[in-house]
Amino acid sequence: MSLPITFDDVLPRLATICEEQPDFGQVAVALVVRDLRGRVRLVFQEADPSFDSGPLRLVLAQRLKSAMPHWFGSDERILSVKDPAPDGKLAKLLLAENRANVEDWEPEMLPDEITGTAPVRRARWKKLERRLSKEAWLRDAVQPPWNQQDGPKIATFYSFKGGVGRTTALISCALQLSLAGERVLLLDLDLEAPGLGSTLKAEGRRGLLDYLVDFCATKSGNFTDLVQEVQGEPYLRVVPAGKLEPRYLEKLARLDFTGSSGDPPDQQAPPTEQGLKILLQRLNGNSSWRPDWILIDSRAGLHDLAGLSLHGLAHVDVLVGRASEQGYRGLDLTVQMLYQKRKDTWKPLIVHTMAPPSMEERELQAREFRARSFEIFQNVVYRTSDTDAAELSASLPHYPHVVGREEILDRNWDFWDDRVREALLKKDYRDLLKRLMECFNVVD
Repeated sequence: MSLPITFDDVLPRLATICEEQPDFGQVAVALVVRDLRGRVRLVFQEADPSFDSGPLRLVLAQRLKSAMPHWFGSDERILSVKDPAPDGKLAKLLLAENRANVEDWEPEMLPDEITGTAPVRRARWKKLERRLSKEAWLRDAVQPPWNQQDGPKIATFYSFKGGVGRTTALISCALQLSLAGERVLLLDLDLEAPGLGSTLKAEGRRGLLDYLVDFCATKSGNFTDLVQEVQGEPYLRVVPAGKLEPRYLEKLARLDFTGSSGDPPDQQAPPTEQGLKILLQRLNGNSSWRPDWILIDSRAGLHDLAGLSLHGLAHVDVLVGRASEQGYRGLDLTVQMLYQKRKDTWKPLIVHTMAPPSMEERELQAREFRARSFEIFQNVVYRTSDTDAAELSASLPHYPHVVGREEILDRNWDFWDDRVREALLKKDYRDLLKRLMECFNVVD
């Protein structure tokens, strides 16, 4: 009895079945379109305009329907650019080179059960993925709203798991910079679990969510009352998430990360991304209070907001985590996704938080974290570069900065409490800011 076909099986099996057909060498380009539920259909562009691909398409449709009955398109047709309208017109539109959501694809094909060899790839394959979410993680990376030298320095503080001290690290860096006379703006992009506004008592009538939901609906930004001052800190300001009330959930439910509200996703960026970049440009152009730094508190985990704040907004990604198996696996996936998008332009800073107070235990834990981080970077980053990577090379991006656990920062704390200030300005946090500044090539 054969096992049922799963999502992971569909694309390798489809490509294998196609490439096994003798006449498939007559196909110049094969486009796989995978819909929101994961079902697939095919679009062909023949190498020779005189080649009649009808019989080939009929055989393939029958084989694909038989091999994966719940996954191949229900109409059992394969489109070609040679078809009469409307099918031919649709095929040409799907294969148009300027579609941002069509990507070149190198399929993995299944080996023959007897010979153990897979078919030779003869067609040029492309893929178009329709997704309900996670577009910010999966599509090609977009650039920050400006080059580092052309505006405020933007850093995103991200953690795969919550409760690891990410926001605390961000606030410490912001406090240190503001005390040094640098204008710092904090952006609370952790919209599903916001805290910056309440922690810094910098909440107003409207917040970032109010701005974004208005932008998604109207394509225009209402910047009124977004930026809030922090009491007693003239160089520190915040864009809070918004007021936590029942209407907050209604607004949150309407954020558009894919362009599904009616905008063609291949024509322009999704509305939420557009809105955030326009807001950042507005902040950069503020002549009365233009920040030197913008620090973004990202949503934890694999949320769309996290992917967007890492892939599309920041010059430097500060990846914060504790020494745990969950943390290591999250770091592994995050590094893979970020590096494959950014390659040589990616600037990460790895931060190992909540290290134990005992120096012996701290060193043991730091050694383990460093080794796991090195293994991740060696598998993903260093194997494709000319770097002579070494685990103990503190100048390489895998090398984590260690921040010890502070008991007073483990619970709800008052930003204006002298003991809290003392903890936020301790050596571990001061050295963290130095590492961050080095990522921006800023010399203290």
